Amino acid sequence: MDPGWVFIYLYLALELFVVFLLIVPMPTNAIRGYMIDQIRLIWRRHPYFRYYSGIMLFVSTTYFAAAINFLYSDHTSIVDEKNLRTQFFKEQRNAYLTGFTLFNFLVINRLLELHTQMYDMREELARKKQE
Repeated sequence: MDPGWVFIYLYLALELFVVFLLIVPMPTNAIRGYMIDQIRLIWRRHPYFRYYSGIMLFVSTTYFAAAINFLYSDHTSIVDEKNLRTQFFKEQRNAYLTGFTLFNFLVINRLLELHTQMYDMREELARKKQE
């Protein structure tokens, strides 16, 4: 097994954990603000998270392109039907994994943006109520 897949699995697990934190209902706006601040603080303070994320996005994109290339290329020269079906299954699985990794990165960015907008809107509403 290619060692790149281990890193893709770990990166996907990390992404799923962050998405889970972002979709869990927040009981108060203060908790929402704290969570957003902590995620952004980790992203800004520890550059190796940004580097790892960039590298993993590049690796995922490369693996995704390779899987799609295999799935849509001509395989008439391959005689063994059983091995071809097995290879198709593996490449389809790889395409799903890498595509989901890339999609989750976009989902995390959008969820952070939505939470920030919701936090700002609720803070502004609370200020207007106090006046």
